[in-house]
Amino acid sequence: MNLTRFEYRLLRFFNDACIPLFSFNINKDADRTWRKLLPREFASLDMVRQSVFAFACLNLWKYSNVDSVLDQDKIEWTDMETQLDGSYSHVFETLAVFDNGKDNIFSQTACYFSKTVQQSTNLEIALELFFFSSSLIFAFLGVHPHLIMPVVDFDGDPPLDILSFSGSIRKLIDDESRHFSGILSLLIENMTMHIWGTPIYPSAMVGQLRVELHDYYFSKSGFTEINSRTSNENEILEELLTVMENSFSFAIYKGYPIPIFRMLYSAPLELGDLVRARHPFALRAIFVYCCMCIFGGFYFLRNSNMWMDYIRYHIKHFGPLGGVETSIYNYVQDKGRVDFYNFTASMQEFDSTVAHMAQHGGLSLNPRLCFE
Repeated sequence: MNLTRFEYRLLRFFNDACIPLFSFNINKDADRTWRKLLPREFASLDMVRQSVFAFACLNLWKYSNVDSVLDQDKIEWTDMETQLDGSYSHVFETLAVFDNGKDNIFSQTACYFSKTVQQSTNLEIALELFFFSSSLIFAFLGVHPHLIMPVVDFDGDPPLDILSFSGSIRKLIDDESRHFSGILSLLIENMTMHIWGTPIYPSAMVGQLRVELHDYYFSKSGFTEINSRTSNENEILEELLTVMENSFSFAIYKGYPIPIFRMLYSAPLELGDLVRARHPFALRAIFVYCCMCIFGGFYFLRNSNMWMDYIRYHIKHFGPLGGVETSIYNYVQDKGRVDFYNFTASMQEFDSTVAHMAQHGGLSLNPRLCFE
């Protein structure tokens, strides 16, 4: 395959340590799909190689010499996060990437990701290759601590943010669904997580958001001010809340948080326009989604990632916060993140407590928890 020694070790590390991150060792279908696709896609296109290398580099990050960074950010890693399983030790044998310290692996990560983005604009790429790489790029962007891409780009023309990235995936899925079959169909199912339908576990938190959405359009303005524009907005936001509830429910059902992270793949295409137009409730929904990503552990460094960056920006520019916004922020900052060893109970407690706090009102941001 004409790989350098470094690239070969990255590929082995990706196969051993990174593929399980997409299944949490729970979703066996996802694991089989990734392991079946990797050899074929890796050999087919350089963009796939660069995506694999970028994601592997990023996951090696926490095992490199970044103790000072972790101390500075006051990260309390669990044993699972700090101890490298012995089965991955072959990756580190005489691995030259560490010879010059952490800057070396930082530059490797940036280099590989830059190549990936440059090539991902090729619209003639096979759908299978595109979706495979897109899954890796989305995960890379979500966890990267250097804020490579924002959740919302309010000023770009065209905007370059995670909403536009995930929206392009949603549009391609909608436009090309007639071509999905075989392994490609399995890959799409893995990306969208089958989140449509009646939720198995209705969300009290999303139910409270529906109450707030109703109040936003009807309690203050009155029915006489509803027109075609506001009706369309309400329809978009109702669809978003349905997607959010189904994603949350499916995560509880499956026992791992990835369906929540991938909610944006199924969100309405018009969502990005509403958010960038600073629609108050659309902004509120994105704030809640970002808090859910933090609680679900979609990051490497808790205080440095695109989700926390938007949370800070939202608090500064779009206050005062509503009931669900305030309660979910206080809960996430107080509790940290979901208990992966008792996932279902932890998520259900999160859901019911946030809804209860929001329903009782009178909340304000805990000053001990607010970021500077």
